Amino acid sequence: MSIKIAVTSAFGWPYVRRGNRVAYELAVYLASQGNEVHFVTTKPGILRREKIIGNLIIKYYPVIDHPFLTRFNLEYWQTFALTCISALVKENYDLVYTCLTMDACAAGLNKTIRGTPFIPILITGDPLYRDARWAKRFFRRAIEKASRLVTISHFVNEILKRDFSLEGVMIPCPVDTSKFYYTGKKETGFPRILCTATLLMERKRVPLLVKAFERLIDNVPDAVLQLAGETTPEVTRNLLMSVNSKTRKSIEIVDITSDAVLSSFYRSATITVLPSLNEAFGMVTTESLASGTPVVGTRSGGTAEILDDPRVGVLFEPGDGPEELCKALIKGIELSGNPDTPRRCNEHAQRYSWNNLGPKYEELQEGVLGEIRKVSGTPKKIGSKITITSFKPNQSSFTKGKADKSVLSKLFVDNLDSLEITSSIYYNIDSREPRYLHLLDWIFSKVRHPDSVLVMSLDPSFLILLLKECGIEAKQVITPTWLDGTNKTVSFGIDPATQDEEQITGSFDIIICDDLLQYWPAPLRGLEELKKRLKPEGVLLLSTHNAASGVSRLRLLTGQNVYPWFNDSTLKGSAYRNENGSNLYREYTLGEVNDLVSRAGFKIIEKQWIIGNKNIDKSVNFASIAVKTYMAHKICHKIQRVVPRLRSHLFVAAVNSLDTQ
Repeated sequence: MSIKIAVTSAFGWPYVRRGNRVAYELAVYLASQGNEVHFVTTKPGILRREKIIGNLIIKYYPVIDHPFLTRFNLEYWQTFALTCISALVKENYDLVYTCLTMDACAAGLNKTIRGTPFIPILITGDPLYRDARWAKRFFRRAIEKASRLVTISHFVNEILKRDFSLEGVMIPCPVDTSKFYYTGKKETGFPRILCTATLLMERKRVPLLVKAFERLIDNVPDAVLQLAGETTPEVTRNLLMSVNSKTRKSIEIVDITSDAVLSSFYRSATITVLPSLNEAFGMVTTESLASGTPVVGTRSGGTAEILDDPRVGVLFEPGDGPEELCKALIKGIELSGNPDTPRRCNEHAQRYSWNNLGPKYEELQEGVLGEIRKVSGTPKKIGSKITITSFKPNQSSFTKGKADKSVLSKLFVDNLDSLEITSSIYYNIDSREPRYLHLLDWIFSKVRHPDSVLVMSLDPSFLILLLKECGIEAKQVITPTWLDGTNKTVSFGIDPATQDEEQITGSFDIIICDDLLQYWPAPLRGLEELKKRLKPEGVLLLSTHNAASGVSRLRLLTGQNVYPWFNDSTLKGSAYRNENGSNLYREYTLGEVNDLVSRAGFKIIEKQWIIGNKNIDKSVNFASIAVKTYMAHKICHKIQRVVPRLRSHLFVAAVNSLDTQ
C-alpha cells in the first residue's frame, strides 16, 4: 500500500554525507517501494530548492546559521526544528521518520497538531541526544510521543534502556551495496591503511592511529596511511608534527568528494581502521567490508557488534595504546593477505544490505499505521519514472551574446545548487562568485562569439560548467597547488610533469588564467608561452590575489612575505621559496601585474581590482564562526568596497596584438 512519508534530517545530503546517509538512503528506499516520500533537509546558500527523483521529493531549506546564534548557544541543527515543523504542518503525511533531537521535537509537535505518527531513528551514541541546553528534556518529550523507536545497534538500545527505561526496535544502519561493492580483484603491492574517520573529534582517536602507524613503519617500511576524514589545516598540521619526518612522508591526506571515490579507496586499501570509542554503529566498517576490505576496530560500541567474525576484522581493546594498535594493524595486514578474505568480508556485509534491512522498516511502519488505523483506503500510486528538476536558468538570455549581472548571478547559483557536493566544496566555489561573474560579464560584453577558450586554474571545472551553460565550449588545464619549477624546464609557468600537453595544443580566442599566477615559478616565461597560444586578436583574462589587499596586509604583520622581490632571472624561471621551504607563492600589486603582462608582449586593455566574497572558513559542515571573526570580515568587506586598492583580487585583460585598436 502506497503512503505519504516524510523523512527529516538537519544534515543535508550530499552537503554532509555521514550523519545524513541513513536518512537519505531510507528516503530513497521507501520511494523505490512505491511510496510518496519527502526528504526534508537543509543546504548552504539562501535559496530553497526542490529536487524530484521519481517518487522522492528532496526539499532543501536554507541553513539558519547566523554567527550571532552562537551568543545564545544555538547551532544550525537546533534551528532546524523551526524549519522542520514549518515543512511538516504544510503536508498531510501518513508517517514521519526523524534522526535527531530537534526534528523529533518538531515531529512531536506536528503529532499534537495533525495527529501524524512519527518514528525517531536513534543514530547517535552516548548520549542519545545532541549536546545542547535542555536537549535531554526535549529528547525525553519527543520519544515519549513517538510511535516506535529505532535503535541502530544493541549498544544504542542499552543506552536507551539505561537513560530512559525504554526499548527500541533494533535495525542496523543499512549499507548501499550498489555503491560499496567488491570487484573480485584486489590490488597487490605496498600496504595501504585507510582511515575515513573525522580528525576533528577526539572520540575518533586518529592521533592514536598516527602514533601506532609511526611504530608500524619500523616493521612495514613501505606502508602508507591514508587519512580521508574531515579536517582543518591546523588540525592536520598538528597531527603530522606529532610524528617523525619518516612517518610524515608515508601519511597521505586525501580528499574524498563522492561515494564513488570513497568506494574506490575502500577497494584499493589493504585494511580500513576505525579506532574510535563508543561508535553508535560504525558505517565505515560495513562500507569497507562490502568493498572486500577487512577492518581493524576498537572493541567498543557498534563496531564490536559488526566485527563478530575474526575472519573479517581485528579488534583491539579500548584501553590499548599505540603499541597494541600497531600489533592489531599487523594482524589486519596479514588477514588481508588471505585470498579468501575479500569474499568473506563482502558476504559478511550483505546482512546489512538494504535488501535485507529495508523490509524491516516497511514491517515497522505497517505495524504503526495498522495500530492507529491512520490509512483509509489505498492512495493512488505514483509512477516510478525518474526525473530530476533542472536548476538551470533559461538560456535564451545568452542567445544574443549578452547577459546582465543578475542573469549571470542566477546562472552561478542555479548551477552551484545543482551539484552533488559537500559543504566545504560548496563554500569554496561560492567564494569565487565575484571573480567568475566578472570574467563572464567581460566575455559577454567585450568579446564576440568566441570559438575557442582555454581555462587554466587550480580547479577549473565549475567555470567550465558555467561557460558551457552559456553556450561556450572550453578546454581546461588543471594545475596542482604543489607547483615547483626548481631545476626543471618550465612551460606555461608550470611544471610539465603536472600538465596535460594535449589539452593546450592549438590557438585560442580567449585564455583565462584564473587565480593561478601567484603559484607560477616562471611567470614571465609562462605568459610568453600563453601569448604564443593566442590567436592574433585573442584576449588574455588574468586574475590573481592582490598583495595590497587588507587581508594580505594583515598577513605581512605576522611575518609572511606575500610579495617577495623578483629580479629578471626569477621572473624567467628561478623559483622563489617561502620561509617554510615548501611551495612557491607570490602575490602581486596591480602595477606589478601590469608591468609583467606588458613585458610578455601583451597590450593591456583593462585593469582593475575585484572585491572578494564570503572570505570566511565555513568548511566544517556549516560550522558557525565566531561573532568577532564575522564582524571583522564584514568590516573588511565594507572597506574593500570603499577603497578599491584593498580588494582581494586583481583583474587584467590584455590582447595579443600590440597594434590592436
